Amino acid sequence: VRPLRYEDFQQAMAVIRPSTVKHKWEELERWNKEFGSR
Repeated sequence: VRPLRYEDFQQAMAVIRPSTVKHKWEELERWNKEFGSR
């Protein structure tokens, strides 16, 4: 296995997408502030 290069990360970032959309993440953060453990 060859060492990782910066280009490997650039290629990955071009095809990898977030697992959730931004508004869902914000909704989860609001819920956690209200009901999450402290």
